Amino acid sequence: KLQINSATIAMGSFYERLVHFTFQAGTCCLGIGLIGLGASSMASPVFAAQTYGLPSSEPLALKWVKVAGLRDLSLGLATLALFVFQPSSLRVFAPSAMLVAMGDAVMTIDGPFPAPYQHVFGSVGILVLSIASWLDRQLDADGSGYQKF
Repeated sequence: KLQINSATIAMGSFYERLVHFTFQAGTCCLGIGLIGLGASSMASPVFAAQTYGLPSSEPLALKWVKVAGLRDLSLGLATLALFVFQPSSLRVFAPSAMLVAMGDAVMTIDGPFPAPYQHVFGSVGILVLSIASWLDRQLDADGSGYQKF
């Protein structure tokens, strides 16, 4: 506990709120970001191919981008569905999604700016979300005690 101006503040409560907020905000950012990335890859595969460092004039590369876009769209929808219906499952799902982001980073590491950096940044963000999901004690009380924003 910390004493400030005659008020007692429980350090654990601030820490718990911060972890819980990080989990919630991170999950929303991941879900919405993946949906946006997937939708844009499917709607504009030429632009997405250039972002990945792939030749945008090759039909096979554009098909690969559309498949990756569908994958990202699906992962984003699954992230938000789990967040709404079974938040504690994100303790396993987020690290699994991090493997996808890390794989994308490895595949684009020698690509043009900003492709590798976007995937490395995304991997770090998902790592923070994964850690927050395991530290968020409200996920232990999933259902009856879980509080959203």
